[in-house]
Amino acid sequence: MVSIPWFTAVLLSAVLWWPGGWPSPMPPELAAIVVVLVSLPGGRCTVWLLLPVMLGVLQADRHMERRLPADMPARDYVIRGQICSFPVSGERATRFEFEVDTTDQPPGFPARIRLAWYESTAGLRAGEQWQLVVRLRAPRGLGSPGAFDAERAALFTDTGGRGYVRNSVLNRKQASGKLQCPTLILRRWVAERVLRSLGDHEAAGHMLAITVGARQRLQPEDWALLRRTGTVHLMAISGLHIGLVAGTALLLGRVLGGLLVYAGWCSRPRPIAVALSLTAATAYAALAGFALPTQRALLMLGVWSALRAARTGAPPWTIIGVALWAILLVDGLAVLSAGFWLSFVAVIALLTARLAAENTALSAGRLRQLVAAQWRVFVGLAPIGAMAFGQVALVAPLVNLLAVPLFGIVVMPLALLGTVLAASGGAALPLIWAADVTA
Repeated sequence: MVSIPWFTAVLLSAVLWWPGGWPSPMPPELAAIVVVLVSLPGGRCTVWLLLPVMLGVLQADRHMERRLPADMPARDYVIRGQICSFPVSGERATRFEFEVDTTDQPPGFPARIRLAWYESTAGLRAGEQWQLVVRLRAPRGLGSPGAFDAERAALFTDTGGRGYVRNSVLNRKQASGKLQCPTLILRRWVAERVLRSLGDHEAAGHMLAITVGARQRLQPEDWALLRRTGTVHLMAISGLHIGLVAGTALLLGRVLGGLLVYAGWCSRPRPIAVALSLTAATAYAALAGFALPTQRALLMLGVWSALRAARTGAPPWTIIGVALWAILLVDGLAVLSAGFWLSFVAVIALLTARLAAENTALSAGRLRQLVAAQWRVFVGLAPIGAMAFGQVALVAPLVNLLAVPLFGIVVMPLALLGTVLAASGGAALPLIWAADVTA
């Protein structure tokens, strides 16, 4: 049973990464029949193996149905909807994700598109409702080996079209409309208060990235430095960030539970600690917009909490396997994302480092264990990073040896505490201190 999640991930990857893609949509009825027929000789194990594969293929089919046809020439559309990302302003254009209100569009029209507005003076803000005249085409990209696969990224993010905003008198902001991404308005409100507290601080973009998941203020030179040092993962809210928040809340929950037990108000402090941990992690994931990496981390945390609460005594490998299978069941297209593989390989590398440290003589110091863990993570992630991003940061183990503890112990707690104070109208000195450390 433990090997089922890994076979599922390999099989689903083989199906979705097959050259030319999946040949044709598979109706749910036919997929169910296939699962039943194949499971007859294999028993329950085959059912558990094929269920995420079936759902992943069906999910890919649904995404393909909401994509503009590849052979259709670009044409103009009048659309209404909501800006569902923080607009990124460049030298020539402002780029953003747009959720379309498809009620007045033909069947199969994409619900999510990516747009560029050249020489825009509209002052776009996240969460605004707009009517736009756009020229759209199907997502496409270079087919060269090693180049960024734009079509696969569009399939993974369910982006059904790409284009740009045309100059037209019909382009106008609307006072109301169908809310496609309601949490983004709250995130924009928090981001504006964070920027108001930091002003023109050189690390303002970094603080926005790790608090509300808004990376539009990071400049190309910032990304270049992060790639050279192997610290890009610090600016993308994922398992590390969710784990830090959940771990801190778990410790606070244990203290709170102990006080309640001492006061005679409860007899079991563990459920209080776990509930506080899950609540804090969910709130932080919502603040980050429930991006796909945060969803995976939150689901993994939920699986771990459920198994701990059930007192199953499951070993770490089983917990990771169950979390992997649950993630593939919820989102089979996760295997198309490099972040999915980076996350699980990093967790596996850290787990092997921990198991190796437990078997090492007691004379092995903490520093030696940290160095060994960073080395294992680097060796595990280097091939994936080379294939996905075309480069490997050789100094990453040394930089992360200092950056990760500093980030987790100092920057993250100060940044989140300062964000809460800034959102409540108080003095955001911790946020400024975090920005100073980052700079």
